Amino acid sequence: MNIGDYNQTVVVNSRDGYGLPVLFILIKLIIGSVFCLFFLFILI
Repeated sequence: MNIGDYNQTVVVNSRDGYGLPVLFILIKLIIGSVFCLFFLFILI
């Protein structure tokens, strides 16, 4: 029972936690790119 519960928990965690890091990385990339463009615009 313990091994089955552990496997089920891992599957649920990986399924639920898969969409969040992707969105987080996309948001960080968008904010980072906008911040870099803004910083370059200030320097120029």
